[in-house]
Amino acid sequence: SFRKAWKPTLNRCVILMEHENNIDNSPQTFLRNDALMRLEWNKITSYLAGFSIFPHSKKLLSNLEPWLDFEERDFYFTSTSEMLDLNTLGNGISLETFDFSLFENLLRRGAILSPQALFQILITLKLCHSIQNYFKNEKARTIKYPTLFQLACELKPQMDLLAKLNKSVDINGAI
Repeated sequence: SFRKAWKPTLNRCVILMEHENNIDNSPQTFLRNDALMRLEWNKITSYLAGFSIFPHSKKLLSNLEPWLDFEERDFYFTSTSEMLDLNTLGNGISLETFDFSLFENLLRRGAILSPQALFQILITLKLCHSIQNYFKNEKARTIKYPTLFQLACELKPQMDLLAKLNKSVDINGAI
């Protein structure tokens, strides 16, 4: 009788352990769930499902997932996770904000840039240079943050332009 009483409890423990083992507690899953919560994804899908007439369509729309493919989504979550880890440790890359809107459209048209736009380009070039130096000087960082290292390798800082813009800035920061 003891075995009969113990067996259902043991089965519940095994089921509970299997359930806990199937939960993904990775940083990528956390970031994904946090992003979907902040974007109110459930509200969006519920709203879409409200337009549907058929129950099957309602269910499909309610369970709609963001449409990035796995590799692309994994890349964004991994790089964000690495950056958060890097910043949490206090060893992060100092990222100065810059405003592409001041020069992006002008560059496409080949227009003359304002001093503000040139200064924003200078900030961008300095940032590219410092990111590459951050990984160049320490091999352990390249191993611990492989996705960020890969992105840093793709940067192509224009050293000649950086030098010219640096010479054009006076002591007060004006170009």
